[in-house]
Amino acid sequence: LEMDEDESVLLFYKPAHDNSSFPVSLLKDGQPLKGKVSVKGSSTRGFIKKSLLVKLDKGTKGDWYGYRRISLNSMASDPSMLREWLSWDLARASGLNVLNSFYTRLYLNKKYVGLFLFTEWVTPEVFDRADLGTDGELYQPSDATHCGDLSADSMVKNCYEKFSPPDKNFANLESLRGDNDWADRRQNFCFWITLCQIA
Repeated sequence: LEMDEDESVLLFYKPAHDNSSFPVSLLKDGQPLKGKVSVKGSSTRGFIKKSLLVKLDKGTKGDWYGYRRISLNSMASDPSMLREWLSWDLARASGLNVLNSFYTRLYLNKKYVGLFLFTEWVTPEVFDRADLGTDGELYQPSDATHCGDLSADSMVKNCYEKFSPPDKNFANLESLRGDNDWADRRQNFCFWITLCQIA
């Protein structure tokens, strides 16, 4: 990556809640691909080595090995740098459809920053590749610690962002929350987790 020197320092030292992005050039085969870089993640924003997201500008021709969003996980909380990669690899070996991921070395303004794990950005095309089509709905919890279980009425619209299709219709997610089978499965899972913690 190449970017303004002052902004390259700010990128790694700005406050954790700061979602600003900076202009960046991603070099591929010596050719610059223009875009924006920002810090991503939640609890990992407190580490010096940040996880990064590079989004190529719409007007930029070309891509980075087929990708226009480059998600680089710092693995800063894992000294082995194996945990996340191993999780994806085990899921893949089990026959599950998983995101593409691989290690990459990051250089910023020709200075080595460290080893990162590229993880494919989730888009409808990911589901299409797995023969699931592109007409499904894609949501992301905005606070995985408190919002991921759909337990309260207010949690659906307050805790989830809808990425695809880009509308404000949360009816399917709300119906899932009201599904008794879902509630039973969640209760059984929580009971199982409690047993595992006791053991």
